[in-house]
Amino acid sequence: MNRGLKITLLAIPMLLMLVVLTLSTVLGTAVGSRWVLGFVPGLTVENFQGRLGGQWSADHLLWQQDSSRVELTRVIFAWSPLCLTRMTLCIEQLQADLVSLQFPPGTEEKALGR
Repeated sequence: MNRGLKITLLAIPMLLMLVVLTLSTVLGTAVGSRWVLGFVPGLTVENFQGRLGGQWSADHLLWQQDSSRVELTRVIFAWSPLCLTRMTLCIEQLQADLVSLQFPPGTEEKALGR
């Protein structure tokens, strides 16, 4: 085998391990979870605790973009990321004291005749 092919064959598993390690750090730790939440445009979170890849809670969560607004108070969310390997979303707990959804009026699409 030539040297370029050997390097490529070694680089692929290393890149996969780097992706898994990064996702584990971001989703599996409280610090990583808070860090990644900071990149969501229009999102403010107060008193976030837990990790995004399991159970987390927050006193107040607010997302705003243009005239759309989603607000949650005292939210608790628990799920099992391993279910994704079976192409299933397993939510174990979803609770909020207040859920406020405000979206602009949608436009009605007229049904097309045959």
